[in-house]
Amino acid sequence: MNSFPSSLQKLIRALQTLPEVGPKMAQRIAFHILMLEKPELEKLLSDVEQGYLHTMFCETCGNFSESSVCIICSDPARDRKKICVVTEPQDIASIEKIRTFKGTYHVLGGLIDPLEGIGPEHLHIARLEERAQNEEVAEIILALSPNVLGETTSIYLKRHLKERFPSLRITRLARGIPMGTALEYADEITLKEALEERKEL
Repeated sequence: MNSFPSSLQKLIRALQTLPEVGPKMAQRIAFHILMLEKPELEKLLSDVEQGYLHTMFCETCGNFSESSVCIICSDPARDRKKICVVTEPQDIASIEKIRTFKGTYHVLGGLIDPLEGIGPEHLHIARLEERAQNEEVAEIILALSPNVLGETTSIYLKRHLKERFPSLRITRLARGIPMGTALEYADEITLKEALEERKEL
């Protein structure tokens, strides 16, 4: 029998809806929240609300942004001839940490997953094609996680883009990242080497 009051149980269940937060972790977070002083709690709630209300997606690449165009896409120093394709916006933060890549990004918004009914039409591929055509892109780097879904999506993108843009250089991250590892969890040194030693597809 659960000894927690119903209000605490409700908080724990709500926290468990967050990615990778299991029952034990949800309990620890809930206990921490309950121990906060009221001003601390109010600031936490305000920050969550402000983050939710004022964060949007860049109309160009799909990155997190506070305006219609993110700080990377609006940076004139960025190399427009290179686009690094990632799965989700948080992957951009992982690559930016290594301070090596000076091009731009494109967020697919997921990976091809036939079992879940997710096909190419559900991803932001059409927008990538528009950019490849209008921005005089010379290279597209596929920085997708090295798992089955990432491989499937990479193969599709290579074939699809090569059909439309035969002269376009398409590369992928080198195999420094272990198979099955999500890009956002790769350490900075491994990710830096994988990007610098990228291979032609």
